[in-house]
Amino acid sequence: MSIPNDTLSIPVSTDVILSVRESICETFGTMFGNEIESHDLNEDAHNEGEAIIGIISYVGDFKWSMLLCLPKSTAVTMAMKFAGFEIDYDGPDMGDIVAELANIIAGDVVARLSNRGINAALSLPMVVRGAGLKLQWQRELPTHYQSFISADGEFKTKIVAGTPHHWFGGMSGVSKVSGSELNKAC
Repeated sequence: MSIPNDTLSIPVSTDVILSVRESICETFGTMFGNEIESHDLNEDAHNEGEAIIGIISYVGDFKWSMLLCLPKSTAVTMAMKFAGFEIDYDGPDMGDIVAELANIIAGDVVARLSNRGINAALSLPMVVRGAGLKLQWQRELPTHYQSFISADGEFKTKIVAGTPHHWFGGMSGVSKVSGSELNKAC
């Protein structure tokens, strides 16, 4: 099924983008003791090497998903700081830690969206691990990519909006933030 062309121009909510960016910069900055720098990406920069991805879906005023993409070296460093001891990248504990990191960010994002007048609830996290990962979504869905850089390594997020019919009706609070405010998030 194809999505009508007039719905393709609807961007991912700037409220969502800003909430994710603020949450990662502030939460991870505090947790890991690093300043986090963020940049918008024009397209998905695929992980060529090993990576682990925490995925959270949201429902409420509209539906969307967030992917927290950690290259192996970044995941190992963050996991060690989070747990206080070394975690085997290939072990089940690494999946649990990445799921918890995604869940912590997701909970903070829900609170930030609520402060902006947007209702959202989150799913349980799902984790995917492998080399050269490229998760496929319906290509017409609005998507936003962000890159983050810290002393612990680089990582990315991908925000994918729900099907376009979720963008119409019940959208109070969407896009209350101007694009210039996005540049001030980190």
